[in-house]
Amino acid sequence: MANKQIFNPRTSSFDLVQNPATIGPTGATGPAGSSGPKGDTGLVGPTGSQGLVGAIGPKGDTGIQGPKGDTGADSVIPGPTGATGSSGGSIAPSAPITLLDNQLTPQLLFSYPVATCHFSFFLFSYIRNSCYVQTYSQYVTDGITVNGGQNKNSSPTVDVTGITLSKAVVGTNVEVYYTSTNLGMTGTFKYITLVQWS
Repeated sequence: MANKQIFNPRTSSFDLVQNPATIGPTGATGPAGSSGPKGDTGLVGPTGSQGLVGAIGPKGDTGIQGPKGDTGADSVIPGPTGATGSSGGSIAPSAPITLLDNQLTPQLLFSYPVATCHFSFFLFSYIRNSCYVQTYSQYVTDGITVNGGQNKNSSPTVDVTGITLSKAVVGTNVEVYYTSTNLGMTGTFKYITLVQWS
């Protein structure tokens, strides 16, 4: 064969080649190279516009009635005072009556008629010498004599008022009296007529 000039890429020139070999067939394609590195994450896109407010839902069913509450406590407020009885009794006490000091002779406190008041119930109260006394008295009379007892309470327990009560029939009335010791002080007496009848 004749000589041939073949370009040498390493020297960028043509080389003279004697009896060059015949160019063989093209080789098979080599395997694919490995994947390249992952690219950077892209930027976050803009926020989308807000959606419309949804419609109001349907009204719910009516709830069941709750249990009944407990009965309230009894009222502590007192009721009105009852009307005066037909016998003429009263609830309010009498006006205060002054108990004089050193009264050795019985002094009149009050009186009531025998004819319509054979039976009487009273509440008496008197104050003297810083002592408070209350008595529940029951009197009965036949128009000649009057008898009855007293249920007495005092504070302090020992009665130091120096007051003594008594009663007597005088004419057509029953009269209630007091006497007092010499303590150098006056006292105050009140009474309530609870009920009277004949």
